Amino acid sequence: MIEHSKSRRWRIAAVLAVLLSITLGVLKVQIQRAHPPDWALDGTHLYEGYPSIDWFCFRVEWLRGTIEGTMNQAYSEWRPEDRLHAGAWLVPLLVAVTSKLTGSIPVAFQVLSALAIALLCLGIHRFVRSARATEDDEDDDDTVSSLAVIAFAAHVLVCRTAGHLYFDPFVALWMLASLGASLRYARTGSHVVRLAAIQTTGLFLKSSFLPALAIPVLAAWFVDGSRTEQRRIVARSLWCFVLPPIAIYLTFMAWSHGSAFQSTADMQHLATTWRLDSAQLRAFGIEMLMLFQWLPLGVLWTRPWKNRRGRIALLSGGIVLVATWSFGLPAIGRLYLPALMFGIMGVFACSEEKLAPRHWNSIVLVFACANYAVVAFGLWQLTR
Repeated sequence: MIEHSKSRRWRIAAVLAVLLSITLGVLKVQIQRAHPPDWALDGTHLYEGYPSIDWFCFRVEWLRGTIEGTMNQAYSEWRPEDRLHAGAWLVPLLVAVTSKLTGSIPVAFQVLSALAIALLCLGIHRFVRSARATEDDEDDDDTVSSLAVIAFAAHVLVCRTAGHLYFDPFVALWMLASLGASLRYARTGSHVVRLAAIQTTGLFLKSSFLPALAIPVLAAWFVDGSRTEQRRIVARSLWCFVLPPIAIYLTFMAWSHGSAFQSTADMQHLATTWRLDSAQLRAFGIEMLMLFQWLPLGVLWTRPWKNRRGRIALLSGGIVLVATWSFGLPAIGRLYLPALMFGIMGVFACSEEKLAPRHWNSIVLVFACANYAVVAFGLWQLTR
């Protein structure tokens, strides 16, 4: 009874952490609306006063006007001929539909972004609890799962991304869904249609989803069974969940933009922006310190590579990191949101050492408070 009550308190704490982080993220956007940052003052990255990078809201405006048949009256500064994020249509479509309810494109974007963060936290809780259950834990205490949610939600990167007009929370959410469906497919052969749909639609979120195409293959490679069975599942995953989504995506790009490889403009833009000079390397180092924090010690302590789910989560995060680093070590924190998610999932999913929840309490609470303090200081700086 005491353990159940303690677990319930940590679940409540996790929910409060999620709500607080979303609130801080939305507050940052509102502060930036009142005090536009220098990088947005040229108007390219502003929409109705809201900071909106890469013409995202203008794309939603164009899409909504096209659907409503009003583009001849309501001109948008964005056109589909623009090369940046040429294949990113799914989030603008969701925002365009939601904006019919909110009456505002930026507000709809914020609502969906906050919802994506909340769903990410729920998914992390379920993943960690399921991974620990597979190790035959004797009790049904989900304290560690709740602590994993707090560790993710309170992270400064999440607070800087929640409720923002970015595509990255949706990319992380689709990657999490891909991992869950891939594990089920590798274990039982089910969720074929669901996994294929996730892999295909994920490519229309943003080119950042590309590393997630490897997740079904990773999950199949580490499935229990003989080497022959593993190779068979890997080959089937490759032919069902990697090559067809790529073919569908390239066909769409060739039809809509006249070139199957139009979306490589995103990668070219990222690679040419970050040139490894001293200032950018310092910025990259700071971002990496903010990203990893206690995670490297957590990996060494829990040894999640000895747990199948933990191993797959860590490898998925590693693929995201390497893929992102390959474009000149960009110091753009939101690009590493999936890597943070996978890292926390891998560390907390490991129950081989039967880590007592109290060992996590101090670590998580100290770093949560430190992260919230950094976020609060950053918000105060924005108002000066």
